[in-house]
Amino acid sequence: MKKLPLLMMAMTMVLAACSSIECPLNNTVCATYYLYDTDGNKYTLADTLTVFTKKHTTNEDTILLNSKANATTFSLQMSYTGSSDLYILMMKDTLDNIVYDTITVSKTNTPHFESTECGPAFFHTIEGVAFTRHKIESVNINDKEVNYDATKEHIQILFKSDD
Repeated sequence: MKKLPLLMMAMTMVLAACSSIECPLNNTVCATYYLYDTDGNKYTLADTLTVFTKKHTTNEDTILLNSKANATTFSLQMSYTGSSDLYILMMKDTLDNIVYDTITVSKTNTPHFESTECGPAFFHTIEGVAFTRHKIESVNINDKEVNYDATKEHIQILFKSDD
């Protein structure tokens, strides 16, 4: 009988020592881009938008967003360890005319650790942007901290008028 309280105390200690680590449901780190016209109004891109990048390790093209129609916003993953990411925006109109613009996002990368059960993650701090001006008027950083929060408006792209 004296063993029962001892056994119960040992079981309680074992259960208390275990912890339940839950990985975040949204464990993707993406920068969110919002489109505006030059007057600062929300903008819907009439062209079909495809965004691709070059992998840092192999220099191969990788499509990140494929043929999005009527885009007003989109999210793009960022590289884990690169100090900058180059995004190539291909905009194709209904007559199959294609315009390319590029956006280069310079950033710092911070490893983020939840637990060994969760996949690796890197959070980013956007330091600056550079871009071409074929269809884009300007690009602004709205929120420089990129993490699991997909509701943030990180980057604003202002498009030239269609006139």
